[in-house]
Formats: sequence, C-alpha cells, structure tokens
Amino acid sequence: MITGKIIDSSIYTPDAVDPVVAATSLFALICAAGGGVVARQIFLTRAGENIVSDLRSNLFKSILKQEAAYFDTTRTGDLVTRLTADVQLVQSALTSDVVNGVRALVMVVGGSGLLLYTSPMLTAVSLISLPPVFLSSRYFGASIKKFQQQVQEELGATTTKAEEVISQIKTVRSFNGEALEVVNYEKKVQRVRDRAIAAGMRGAYLDGSVHVAANAGLLAILAVGGNMVGVGGGGGGEISPGDLASFLMYSLFVAGNTASLSTVYGSIQKTRGAAGRIFEIIDREPAIGGGAGGAGPTHKESRVAVGVQFEQVGFRYPAREDFVVLDGMDLELPAGTHTAIVGHSGCGKSTVASLLLRLYDVTSGTVKVGGKDVKDLPTDELRDMIAVVQQEPVLFGGSIRENIAYGRSDASEEDVLVAARAAKVTDFVETFPEGLDTIVGERGVRLSGGQKQRVAVARVLLRQAPVVIFDEATSALDAESEFAVTKAIESLVRDRTVVSIAHRLSTIRMADRVAVLEGGKVVEIIEDVGALDEEMLRGRGDSPFANLIRRQLSKEPSN
Repeated sequence: MITGKIIDSSIYTPDAVDPVVAATSLFALICAAGGGVVARQIFLTRAGENIVSDLRSNLFKSILKQEAAYFDTTRTGDLVTRLTADVQLVQSALTSDVVNGVRALVMVVGGSGLLLYTSPMLTAVSLISLPPVFLSSRYFGASIKKFQQQVQEELGATTTKAEEVISQIKTVRSFNGEALEVVNYEKKVQRVRDRAIAAGMRGAYLDGSVHVAANAGLLAILAVGGNMVGVGGGGGGEISPGDLASFLMYSLFVAGNTASLSTVYGSIQKTRGAAGRIFEIIDREPAIGGGAGGAGPTHKESRVAVGVQFEQVGFRYPAREDFVVLDGMDLELPAGTHTAIVGHSGCGKSTVASLLLRLYDVTSGTVKVGGKDVKDLPTDELRDMIAVVQQEPVLFGGSIRENIAYGRSDASEEDVLVAARAAKVTDFVETFPEGLDTIVGERGVRLSGGQKQRVAVARVLLRQAPVVIFDEATSALDAESEFAVTKAIESLVRDRTVVSIAHRLSTIRMADRVAVLEGGKVVEIIEDVGALDEEMLRGRGDSPFANLIRRQLSKEPSN
C-alpha cells in the first residue's frame, strides 16, 4: 500500500510522500514481522514436538498392549517403521508444514482483503484461478496420500528384511547367503523408490498446475487492470497506477502463498497416510485386555504355590484357525508339584504354557490359576504369579545386574546377589572385571548359552513367583552347563508349582509326575516317575509314555 502511494505521489503530486519516511515505516513493519516469525516458529514448534512426543509414547504403549496373536501376523519392521518414519512424517507436518500453512493462510486472507479493498472488480478477475487450484488439489492430493501410504508399507517391509538378516547374520554367513540377501534387500528398496517417485510426481503435478493457475490470474489482473488505469487522460481511470502496483503486489502475495498452501496440502496428504497407520494401532483395542494397572502382589511378600487346572480346553491359533492344537484337554497341576508335559513335536506342549500366561485365549474351556479363571484376573496380576525360563533365554543389552532385576523394580542389591548366587551366576561373574555390571550385549551375545540360562534362572528366582514354567530350559546346553543350570533350577522349584515342557530324559527325571499330550488331549498321567529303566517301561507295556521313553533311551545314554 505504501509503495502504491509513493508511485501515485511521484506521478500526481511530487513530494506528497517522503520515500525515506515510507521506507522507515516499512522497516518498522519488517522488524515486527521478524519478531512474529520468531514467535511463530518457537510456539508452533514447541506445540508440534509435544504432540509428536505424546504420539510416539502412545503408539509404543499401544503396541505393547496388543495380544500375542497380533504379533503373529504383523511384521516387526512394519511396527518399527510406524514408530520412526511414520511419526517423523507427522512431526514434519506439525512442526514445519503447519507453520508454513498458517503463515500462508494468513497472507492469503490478508492479501485477499486488501485486494477487495483496493478494487472489487480486479478481485473478481483474480478469482478465476481458484477453481483450477481447488480441483488440482483434490485430484492430486488423493493420489499423493495413496502412494505415500504404499511407500510407508514398503518401507516397513524393507526394515523387516534388514532386521531379520542382521539378527541372523551368522546363519546368513554360514550359508554364503550375503549376495542373495543383498539382492532381496535391493528389490525392496527399489519398490520403496518407485512408489516414492510416483508420490513425488503427483506432488510435482500439483505444484505445477497451481503455479500455472496462480500466474494466469496475475496476467488477467495485468490485462484488465491496465485498461482501468487513468493517467494523463488515457485509460478508464477507475484506479490509479499506484493502486494497480499495490494490487499486483497483493496478488503476488496471494498467488505465492496459494502455491505454498498447495505444497502444504500435498505434504499433509502424505502425512494422512502415515497418521492413518499410526492411529490404526493407537485406536486398536487388544483382544486380550491389559492389566488393571495396580501394583498387584508385591514381590517381597511370601507367596505360596497355587494349583493350575485346564478344563476341557480347546485351542486354535488365530493365524491358523484350520489347525486344532488342543481338543478338550483336561489337566490338573496340584499346588507344589513338578509336572513334566511330554509328547511329540507339535502336539501343543508350548501352547499349554502360552495359555497359562494368557498370551492367547482358549477357543473353548477354562484355564484356572489358584481356582480363578485367568479371564477374571487382571493380566498383570496373573503374569506376576508366573515365571518362565525359556529354551532360548532372552536377555536385554544392558548389564547382568539389570537383566536379573528385570521385572522387579523394587529389588535391592542384596536381593540380586542372593538370586545370582542361587542360580550359580556368581560362579562365572567373579571372573569378569566388571562383575554384575558386565554388559551382556544385544540378546546376550557376550555370554555363553549356559551363562545366559543361569542369568535367566536368577531373574525368575528374584520374582518369587508361585508358578514356574520351564520350556526345555536345558536342551540346548552342553553337559557341564546343563549340570550347573540343573543345580540352579533345584533351588528354584522348591515350594512352587512347576510345569516343564520336556523333550529330554534329564528334564523328565526332575519331575514328580508326567502328563503325556497326544492328539490335543492328555492321554496318560504318570504320578510316580521313579527310575526310567527297562523294568519300569515293561510295566507300562505299549503306553504312549513307554513308547516315547523307549525312543529317547535309544538316542540318549541313561544317567
């Protein structure tokens, strides 16, 4: 506006406006605008970062709440991509795109108001660019969202592949599979590239069409406005040269910021695809509800063993509903007993442990712990009553001390040391310079199999859970390590209800009783295992248990 007045002053009434004063006024406005830019960036960035921080936390919390069946059908890399790349897109939208969008919107609204104030006629002419801009945004925006969603999905598949190969690098190297994995990874990367290029091309088409439409509006203003200017008796005289100059500058502001809005719109469409993938998980209610959120039984109080009952339990894995794993299984585990569950591979032994932990819900029947249906117990309270020692123990990348104390935040230094001694962890930790503070590395790679298993036993000892599950905890160990871990287990099973998923004779011999699983049912219970010798087997004839043990005896030497 001031620029227009300077032009009119120089034409009609020279020296009516002092250019120095006008420039000083404009500089004051520019300084005020600079302060506004700083405030805008600070406040909107802070708000955006807070929103994204909450979003990332809520997404991670929701992922951890999902039932085990969800992870059977969802790729880990896809979940990691949602936590990283998808959230990064949302962060960019909230901290950059929103800032630019708000600025552009204010400029468009303010500039349009000044256009209308300066010349309603030229304002009407300038509106011819709006329909093409709107139609282009609608058409290309939907296409951008679709392709960006595909980009994020393919990126998830790429991340999954990378994680899988890196975590199994020893196997890959053993089979000389490096070249094959590079080719497979490059194919996935190329799919990401192709879809990203497709999304980028749609964004380019959107920007190009908006650019043409906006500048076409400027040319129309120039053509019509030129005929409306009256100077020295020529033209229509509806507006002055200064007004036309001001109008063109307003139009440049509006056109440039309209183009910025189209770019922001394209970015927001990309973000919508990523945000949809994020809120798909955040809004998802797990099939198996989470815990009540209370503290549950404290670890320090004395907790006695409790009985476990499986009553007419039927089960099919959600990812394989055509396959019956358990079919009307009945099994009672009296409090304080050690029961070994045996059977051929794939008969459902590990499934029993998963149902007891309520990682899955039974298809039919009931699982009870301490006389209560597990569905009636908050899951955090249920799992606080159960401890698991797996065949392949999972350790986290921190110290030995942190791994032992995992799951019991109130454990004291003495509690950790007592558990470490009982599990024979101190036998090998004393040789390490940093002792219990020794870092185990990712998945415990710096420890041997026997050492990892003893740390896992110490972790379970510290929990003092009344029910303990051994999923063939010694099957992958050598004789020396097995002996050490077995000694550690002996201190763990006292006064607890113990379930052992058994494949080896050494595990079966540790039990008080044996349950034979076959065809989805318990077909035999041996209450007094005794000596597993030929005399004992002859007494059981051709029973499923006897046949199973005979096969084991043919493979393993008797202790």
